[in-house]
Amino acid sequence: MDLPSTRPGEAATRHVNYLEPAQLEEYARRPVEPAALTGHIRAGLWALRVFVLIVTAMIIYAFVTQL
Repeated sequence: MDLPSTRPGEAATRHVNYLEPAQLEEYARRPVEPAALTGHIRAGLWALRVFVLIVTAMIIYAFVTQL
Protein backbone atom coordinates (compact mmCIF):
# COMPACT_ATOMS: atom_id res chain seq x y z
CA MET A 1 0.00 0.00 0.00
CA ASP A 2 1.91 3.00 -1.25
CA LEU A 3 0.67 6.34 -0.06
CA PRO A 4 0.29 9.03 -2.71
CA SER A 5 2.39 12.15 -2.46
CA THR A 6 1.11 15.56 -3.48
CA ARG A 7 4.62 16.88 -4.19
CA PRO A 8 7.55 14.98 -5.70
CA GLY A 9 9.84 15.32 -2.67
CA GLU A 10 7.18 15.06 0.03
CA ALA A 11 7.45 12.16 2.46
CA ALA A 12 4.60 9.65 2.45
CA THR A 13 4.46 9.70 6.24
CA ARG A 14 2.65 13.06 6.20
CA HIS A 15 -0.44 11.29 4.87
CA VAL A 16 -0.57 8.82 7.77
CA ASN A 17 -2.79 11.23 9.70
CA TYR A 18 -5.52 10.84 7.08
CA LEU A 19 -5.72 7.03 7.17
CA GLU A 20 -8.66 5.15 8.62
CA PRO A 21 -7.89 3.01 11.71
CA ALA A 22 -7.73 -0.26 9.74
CA GLN A 23 -5.45 1.31 7.14
CA LEU A 24 -3.23 2.79 9.85
CA GLU A 25 -2.93 -0.60 11.55
CA GLU A 26 -1.95 -2.24 8.27
CA TYR A 27 0.57 0.53 7.60
CA ALA A 28 2.04 0.22 11.12
CA ARG A 29 2.51 -3.55 10.81
CA ARG A 30 4.76 -3.24 7.77
CA PRO A 31 8.37 -4.08 8.64
CA VAL A 32 10.97 -1.36 8.41
CA GLU A 33 14.12 -2.07 6.43
CA PRO A 34 17.37 -2.05 8.42
CA ALA A 35 19.42 1.09 8.03
CA ALA A 36 22.33 0.87 5.62
CA LEU A 37 25.38 1.56 7.79
CA THR A 38 28.98 1.95 6.71
CA GLY A 39 31.82 0.14 8.44
CA HIS A 40 32.86 3.28 10.31
CA ILE A 41 29.37 3.78 11.71
CA ARG A 42 29.13 0.13 12.78
CA ALA A 43 32.50 0.37 14.51
CA GLY A 44 31.41 3.56 16.26
CA LEU A 45 28.21 1.92 17.48
CA TRP A 46 30.14 -1.07 18.80
CA ALA A 47 32.58 1.28 20.56
CA LEU A 48 29.60 3.05 22.12
CA ARG A 49 28.18 -0.27 23.34
CA VAL A 50 31.50 -1.22 24.92
CA PHE A 51 31.76 2.22 26.53
CA VAL A 52 28.28 1.88 28.03
CA LEU A 53 29.16 -1.56 29.45
CA ILE A 54 32.38 -0.23 30.99
CA VAL A 55 30.65 2.79 32.54
CA THR A 56 27.85 0.54 33.85
CA ALA A 57 30.43 -1.73 35.47
CA MET A 58 32.14 1.30 37.04
CA ILE A 59 28.86 2.57 38.47
CA ILE A 60 27.96 -0.84 39.89
CA TYR A 61 31.46 -1.16 41.39
CA ALA A 62 31.24 2.31 42.98
CA PHE A 63 27.80 1.51 44.40
CA VAL A 64 28.84 -1.88 45.81
CA THR A 65 32.03 -0.56 47.42
CA GLN A 66 30.06 2.15 49.25
CA LEU A 67 27.72 -0.37 50.94
